[in-house]
Amino acid sequence: PNQIANLRAKYEAELRKIIEDGTLKEKAWPEEYVKKITEVRVKSQKAGDLDGVMAVETELKRFKDSRDFPDQTIAMAPEALRAVQLAYRDRPRQLLMERGQQILESAGRYKDRLTALQKELTKADKIAEALQVNEEIKRLEGSSVVTSAEFAVAEHDAQEKKTEPPADMTQTPPPAGPPPIHSESKKAILAPDFKLVEKAVGMGIPTKSL
Repeated sequence: PNQIANLRAKYEAELRKIIEDGTLKEKAWPEEYVKKITEVRVKSQKAGDLDGVMAVETELKRFKDSRDFPDQTIAMAPEALRAVQLAYRDRPRQLLMERGQQILESAGRYKDRLTALQKELTKADKIAEALQVNEEIKRLEGSSVVTSAEFAVAEHDAQEKKTEPPADMTQTPPPAGPPPIHSESKKAILAPDFKLVEKAVGMGIPTKSL
């Protein structure tokens, strides 16, 4: 039905916006990091802290070759440099998680609209059209963009649990993230493949093929 095409177009427009915004953030964070540690260098230089200046120089050279932050690269001093490193070391994974959450929220809204349409068509005894909507729901649940987003969010949550302190049983737990788009029995564990989605959306290929 035309309703499916209209709903899908709205969903794909949301995906395009999410991916474009995420790509801009991915390109921006390394420049932000360099700017922050350069500010640390200036402060160290003005304070006459030669060790601090050299520590920043070393990090600038290292970061030019690698944007990873293994433990041995985290400086002990100056403290300002260490703070910036710790703030940015998980930035790529954080951005993937944020994009994944946004995609899951968008996919959830799309599924809700499709489910409402399916119900409406079934009540009107338009069973053939309702079945088409049901197929679109299944396609959405199994799409790589959804499973990749679920993986990104799950991976981030797993890493957070590794580093968080023991839970205080007296505190109220934080609100849960977006619910899964499909059941556990259908869930596929895939590496995040947002660039495939970005390329497809940019070329006008419908996410039906994803």
